[in-house]
Amino acid sequence: MATHGVRTGYCGRHLSDRRRNGPGAQAPPPAFVEVPRLRPFRVGVADSDRVADREIPRGRTCRKESSEVRTGIAGRRRYVLSLAALSALMIAGVTVLTTWPASAAVQGAAVAPGCTSARPTRLGGAIYGYPDNRALDAIIGVQTVDASGKTVDLAGSAQASGYTYVQRVNPTLPATGSDTGGGKTWGGVCMSSVITEVFIELYPKAPDGTTDKSRYGEAAHYYLPITPGADNQVLLRVPLRHELGGNTGYVNGYLTHGGHRIDPSLITRVRAFTHGRGPECGVEGLAASADQLAYSGSLDATYYRIDALAGGRCGATSQEYTIYLDCRCGPNGAVITQTRVVDIRDGAGARVDIVF
Repeated sequence: MATHGVRTGYCGRHLSDRRRNGPGAQAPPPAFVEVPRLRPFRVGVADSDRVADREIPRGRTCRKESSEVRTGIAGRRRYVLSLAALSALMIAGVTVLTTWPASAAVQGAAVAPGCTSARPTRLGGAIYGYPDNRALDAIIGVQTVDASGKTVDLAGSAQASGYTYVQRVNPTLPATGSDTGGGKTWGGVCMSSVITEVFIELYPKAPDGTTDKSRYGEAAHYYLPITPGADNQVLLRVPLRHELGGNTGYVNGYLTHGGHRIDPSLITRVRAFTHGRGPECGVEGLAASADQLAYSGSLDATYYRIDALAGGRCGATSQEYTIYLDCRCGPNGAVITQTRVVDIRDGAGARVDIVF
């Protein structure tokens, strides 16, 4: 079956669609960057190509960390009255309101190895294909969140919802990965103690920077708790395809509007997000775009397919996803969104036909 020229590239937690950006989309970021600002995320929106448009499902702001947090012991002492002086004021009938700076609450706080008191929390870990344990070329996107659920940058300041840390590992390895070359670690980044949760997405890459799913699928880790001041080790794995010995399945089906096929260019989003969350075992899958999207050769319909979705985790026979599809086929080109919940099993396909 001929495809419509759709291929995947870099993705984070909300990128504009690759077919909208075209093949000349922004080049991948350098191996280690902090991303200053990204656009607001809408649940179920993703892409495969650009860091600067892709985000994770949160869209709030937060206050900047008080500068008093880093004043240290000397800063605190400026606010301290001796017990004798305090007693004298109270005896004289003076109401005393004592204000303690934020630094008083963080004195002696833990600091992870290699980090500083300004950014005492460390994030990193191992990364490899599973279950072949190969080193691979991949891009990792992380969104950092505080206790109130607001996105903050690595320094703890307010940040528009989206990636706050992006890293590419092993950019010279082939898409097949390597048993002998490359590294199997990521991160080692230090960040503010106000960060209590992270959302992570990762995409297997080819040397030219495009997402390549010929051996591995995409993966995600959402709602991961972070311990401030600790060395948080997070294992990242991408799923090896079923036909190569891994645990993946796929979803496919036919799309119609008004009983007829749809111009593939009007299908502006095809995504799959796992229902997994937190520090659960197994590999949580992800798909940022369709791997096939074209007119059917035999039906008055448009065919789509999403490959290499990770199968069951933690002993389960399947993994649950929500797929999102958008079509600009409403009145005056309005977007119609359809969602479906699907169970993906190792080596099996889920047939999901959708009428817009």
